[in-house]
Amino acid sequence: MGELSQLRLIGRRVLTGLHCLDAAFEVSQVRHPRQSRGCLTHSDVAAIAEKLSQAIANPILMAAQEIQISASVGIAIYPQDGRTPTELISRADDAMYMAKRPQATGGVFFQAQNFQAKSDIPA
Repeated sequence: MGELSQLRLIGRRVLTGLHCLDAAFEVSQVRHPRQSRGCLTHSDVAAIAEKLSQAIANPILMAAQEIQISASVGIAIYPQDGRTPTELISRADDAMYMAKRPQATGGVFFQAQNFQAKSDIPA
């Protein structure tokens, strides 16, 4: 039961982060009404990925031990990275593998030049 409650805690952190970002987006829409509803900039998306990564990275207490977890966030943007859900998920997955590299921080955007073929993606 302890593990399930810790997973719920992480889920709450993610949802809280998303609610805060949603509120920030709403404020942004008031300040910049010409921007199309639902259109986020690369910096907006990077900020969301960083906020989620930070929320998840807060240590949790499990069985009287502090446990550190992390998230690798891969980002693909419609339509430049793919036009179908399958393409976008595949490209975000590719970017996630890049995010797992030690030098990566926050979210990593898919960049086609990093992948000549699926075999180039680190295991």
